[in-house]
Amino acid sequence: MFRSVRAVPTYSADWKGDYEEKAAEWFELFLDLMMVAVCSNVAHKLEAHLDGHGVANFLFMFSLYFATWQLYTHYNARFNESSLLHYVLLFGLLCGIGGMVLSSEPGNGFTFGLILTRLSVLGMYTNAVLLLPSTRPYLSYELGIIGAELAALVVSLAVGTHHGFIACYLVLLAVTFVVRPLVIVHRDALHSAARIPLNIDHYSERFGCIVLVVLGEAVLNSIIKLDQKDHDGGDGVTARFYATMVLSLLIVFALAIFYFGTQPPRELHALRRSVYHGMGFSYIHYVLLAGLLAFGTAITILTEEASVYQPMHAAQVWLLFGSLSVTMASILLIRLFHFGGRSVIATDMLVVQRIKRIWWCFAFSAPVVPLVCAGAALAAAHDDGHLDPLAVLAVAFGSLSLMLVGEITIMAHLSSYKHGHVCSHTHNEAGEAIRGDIASDDHEVHHHVEGDSPRATTFKSV
Repeated sequence: MFRSVRAVPTYSADWKGDYEEKAAEWFELFLDLMMVAVCSNVAHKLEAHLDGHGVANFLFMFSLYFATWQLYTHYNARFNESSLLHYVLLFGLLCGIGGMVLSSEPGNGFTFGLILTRLSVLGMYTNAVLLLPSTRPYLSYELGIIGAELAALVVSLAVGTHHGFIACYLVLLAVTFVVRPLVIVHRDALHSAARIPLNIDHYSERFGCIVLVVLGEAVLNSIIKLDQKDHDGGDGVTARFYATMVLSLLIVFALAIFYFGTQPPRELHALRRSVYHGMGFSYIHYVLLAGLLAFGTAITILTEEASVYQPMHAAQVWLLFGSLSVTMASILLIRLFHFGGRSVIATDMLVVQRIKRIWWCFAFSAPVVPLVCAGAALAAAHDDGHLDPLAVLAVAFGSLSLMLVGEITIMAHLSSYKHGHVCSHTHNEAGEAIRGDIASDDHEVHHHVEGDSPRATTFKSV
């Protein structure tokens, strides 16, 4: 039952760093269910329009959806609230996203959905400001940004033309990618007491949840599409069908291993390094999720071609391997935001330094390997450039397996020197060890999270 109709929000974290982990709430997972519909809708449109215009529209629309998801995630990573008022506002957010999915194209319906989502989040922040006056200096910026977005949306409704809606949505994306980062950096001028800490563990977990949602699109396509073909009068679950499903799932599972294996302990998280590293970690997920969703679309096309024994065209092959390359490039950047410049330190033994540098070589080669494999596969194909879908899947899985086994081998060798993590034995300016394999809570470390201080901790690295 509800504890109250309206309650004072509490902070999700503190500046000492000894706060408890915050598990994802059921209503956050409900929001993720709405994102399942978003992913299915956007991926279906990309599949139907696999050209330059279709890709641009795919990136444009997905960015609008994900920016909306992030608005609530930012709020809930800073505040705890479970009152009836919060649930009502959250339901408004869910209805807004649902309206966006139903409309799915720039227009009145999609814009009304965007307005409803912004009004809901605006209500949450307004409630926090009214009940927690100390948050006013910090949240006034957030209220101003959301207010500007609402003004642009209302103007687009007044104009009522297709170009007017597109211009409005571009303004929203400009606010997301340009205005908001500038405001975040500017807010550092505030006194530290006015800033609001962000629960790093919860924020990272929420990104992990949305990654699984997007990966789920590929999982569903690898199973349901083949099952539909079977029920439509196919030859049953043949060995070819089963091999296609297994290889697809193996690739999805390997991508999940790469992403979740990249997540560091709280002490080493990018959100703790500086505002710039924190923003980089947050914004690179736009690219990562778009790459994963494009990969899911490629899997849809591949399973359909495999089920009717049709070869894949060069454009479809490049969609699959290109999306894998974009995904691995995004994971590389996430690693750089977490570990860049502080993994290889002067106090490491020479052999440990070499091992860590080899690990980085593997990390930097990861985005290139899928492209090389795609080029080699197409070069080895017939003159028409067509490839068997099952062979394409095998090559894709082979490229990921090569990188995965290589990294595991390197890390196993590194662990033999008592380094459980690529950033193990890193030290900060005070000489305190930050263990990558053991989370240390015996010393106070100031948080530098997205939206807060851009002054990063300096590490003795080479």
